[in-house]
Amino acid sequence: MRFVLPCLLVACASAGGLPPAAIDHNQQGVTQLADGSLDDAEARFRLALEYHPRFAEPHANLGLVMLRRGDLTRAEDHLRTAIQLDANFDEAWSNLGVVLSRQGRDDEAAEAFTRALSIDPGLADARRNLADLWIRQERFAEARAQLMRLVQITDNGRAEGQLAYCELRIGRPAEARRRAEAVLTRMPSDPYARLVRGIIHVTHGNHASALDDLLRAERSDVVTFEARLRVAAVQIAQGNPSAATARIDWLLRHAPENAAVRLLAGWHALGVGRPDDARTLGEGALYVDPGLSAAEDLIAQACALGANCDS
Repeated sequence: MRFVLPCLLVACASAGGLPPAAIDHNQQGVTQLADGSLDDAEARFRLALEYHPRFAEPHANLGLVMLRRGDLTRAEDHLRTAIQLDANFDEAWSNLGVVLSRQGRDDEAAEAFTRALSIDPGLADARRNLADLWIRQERFAEARAQLMRLVQITDNGRAEGQLAYCELRIGRPAEARRRAEAVLTRMPSDPYARLVRGIIHVTHGNHASALDDLLRAERSDVVTFEARLRVAAVQIAQGNPSAATARIDWLLRHAPENAAVRLLAGWHALGVGRPDDARTLGEGALYVDPGLSAAEDLIAQACALGANCDS
């Protein structure tokens, strides 16, 4: 997330005849906000508004103060006020997208990021956040399109790693691996690149190398869920389901309705000698995804190993 820059405020001042005191208080507030002095920054922004109530930038900056405090409702109010005062305020649209996303209003957030980019296509934060949102929604082709543009305007390893992940998810493993390897030469700890290479190692049956990459990816909260899911899958595939128990428990706590989690937990249950649980979990996976043939295989094996399959 970016702050409203002082140079932008100077430009606005010369164009709109803002009182010098309003500009000064707002600029001082930006510095205090960057330093984490939220109370002082808020006071400065409110002073700026006392000098000029229709000054859009202090409203946008108050939105950032409220966002830092976790007060998403007031953050949204201030950012929308800034936009009402200046409909082409790209940073305000971008930060509104962040607030809306944190509220779980992803469709509205995407609209806000898109509006910011329509005003300034070079606004890297908005493009990065839009790509993040679409990755979460598994809209990988659309995320890839944004990331392809983003890497043209910023030398950002994270964007390259995410791009590798999107390439993999849209069925281009060779390009995904090429990009992941390039990222890892510069940023060995990049979680997306580690995840991509780990997944590719799994597809080639190279479990030891896969675990090395996936365990490193798991340390990052950016891809923890998928990395943990795949580490557990490798451990079960290696015939060591007990090693996956803690991860399976974590996955079930965090995503109990996820079909892949239910399926993997079912194979784990079968591996540790709980066929009835395996059957129940397999049925749960089928309920979420009726076309999941692997769940049908799990249920059949659970029944063959003694699960109660009469009902």
